[in-house]
Amino acid sequence: MRRILMVVAICGLILPSPAPAQSTSDTKSFKALLTQYVELRSSLSAQSRREFDQKIATLGALYGLSVNFDSEATSGRRSVGRLSANPYIPGSTSSSLSAYDALSPVNPYGVFGSPYSPQGSRNPYAVDGLNIYGEDGTYLGRLNSNRYDPNSVANPYGEYGSTFSPTSINNPYSIYGSLYSPYSAQNPYAVIPPTLYAPSGVLQPLAPSRTALPALPSLPTLPRLPGLKRR
Repeated sequence: MRRILMVVAICGLILPSPAPAQSTSDTKSFKALLTQYVELRSSLSAQSRREFDQKIATLGALYGLSVNFDSEATSGRRSVGRLSANPYIPGSTSSSLSAYDALSPVNPYGVFGSPYSPQGSRNPYAVDGLNIYGEDGTYLGRLNSNRYDPNSVANPYGEYGSTFSPTSINNPYSIYGSLYSPYSAQNPYAVIPPTLYAPSGVLQPLAPSRTALPALPSLPTLPRLPGLKRR
């Protein structure tokens, strides 16, 4: 019980605005406390996990650390950017460079932005699309314009498109749609907005980059020298 109370105290340390650069010892202390929270996380209720995950992820962002507690949901998938109103987040859909990114849903000529692609964000008949995940691992639906797709963010009656659903980026009161939540796709100052992942089988995960060294040519075999005879 004492350890749970300590985690609650950790979660109460969230700062309202980005703090100055933290020292190395502060970062180590945060990582140690994070380790303890992960050990206790499975014993908490789903609602408590979601609340604490959000707070700790926010605190981690102040230390320059990305915290994702449910990476299993996105393992094996390829990330293609962030669904965010913050144009300064790398890979953000609000960035001016997104229109030229071949994998961005903002590019009308790209596979995920074309109105004719089965995975296109502008296609009103798409049955697939980029998958949206919150930084806490919560699935937030598919990015397409099909109002009849039950998983689409464009479906006003669906779990992921309704303005009343807690897992909808269109709900201004949810942590994923609020103008003030660090998890939100709508917050222009969010530091950990939702991530976009390619549908299974469309793009392969990026392999770790390795610089291959050229094979060295085999050295020629030297002839054996004749043995010297002693006088």
